[in-house]
Amino acid sequence: MILKMPSKRLSQVEGKDNGGPLLSWVSKFALRFSAAYWVLYGSLASPFTYRMPGFTQPFFEAYGRFIDIIVFWTAVNVLHINCPDVGRGASDTTQTYMSVLVCFFLAVVVAVVWSILDRRRTDDRVVKDLLRSYLRYVLAFTMIIYGLSKVGMVNNQFETPNVSQLAKTYGESSPKELLFVFMGASRTYVIFSGLGEVIGAVLLIWRRTTTLGAMVVFGIMLNVMMLNFCYDFPVKLYSAHLVGMAAFLLLLDRKRLMSFLILNQPTESVELTPPYTNAKSIWVQRLVKAIIITYIAVVPIGERINSEVRHALTISPSSTKSEVQESPLMKRGFRWINE
Repeated sequence: MILKMPSKRLSQVEGKDNGGPLLSWVSKFALRFSAAYWVLYGSLASPFTYRMPGFTQPFFEAYGRFIDIIVFWTAVNVLHINCPDVGRGASDTTQTYMSVLVCFFLAVVVAVVWSILDRRRTDDRVVKDLLRSYLRYVLAFTMIIYGLSKVGMVNNQFETPNVSQLAKTYGESSPKELLFVFMGASRTYVIFSGLGEVIGAVLLIWRRTTTLGAMVVFGIMLNVMMLNFCYDFPVKLYSAHLVGMAAFLLLLDRKRLMSFLILNQPTESVELTPPYTNAKSIWVQRLVKAIIITYIAVVPIGERINSEVRHALTISPSSTKSEVQESPLMKRGFRWINE
């Protein structure tokens, strides 16, 4: 007589349950380290501090001071290097690299302690889902801010080259200046790249299209990161982290992507409903989501449109032409740009 083990029990023996594979110690540690690192890396909170400074800025300023204390102590007493205080807004400095190093080791400590205290847990679906949601919202809001700035809805990121930039030779221009002239020379290309970032952001907002959005953002931000590194633009670390966030979101869905894109095999559908919600609480989550999206993405567009309309009403047509545009050099420059 042959006894058949129930499918649920069999799946558990094979290392799987209905929620997914049972995490090994290494995979649990990796997930917990990732969660700790992405939360400790304070620069990821910039979209929220940008739109909600009154609620979030005091907390993140206090957290930044705490990290700075550890950074300066580590630099002086452990690495014996000079780490000048250049302020929280600076990028790609000794201080920012040290901050990343400190966050890395703090994340290791948090992951070790977490794994010891919660060593009996065999399923980290809630942590995985919360981390995935956190990263996709942060990445989406960051891409919306950058995308709208390129489109011109929220502070133009790349302005048309001015007369001083056009008067310089290539040898006189720094790589960063060349990048700004290159991007600002074609308004159409800047808008195209900005729309790509906005599309990727919109796809990240919904669970059903998160993987597709991560693929779009990964391709776009990989190009941006390479521009920053190759043209010495001082946001290398931040752009590299954005690429890492998109890559991490893809890694969470790596098995399905491997089956579909490489192995040419069918993939199983996944449960999109968060493991910590039910039929009643899901509507509360959707309401909060709608409020956040409106405040982070929709309100800035309305503010920009209102500002442009008010600006257009206060400027007379005769004042739109500046005297500097009448110079022969500027005329040649704008003719080259428009061509």
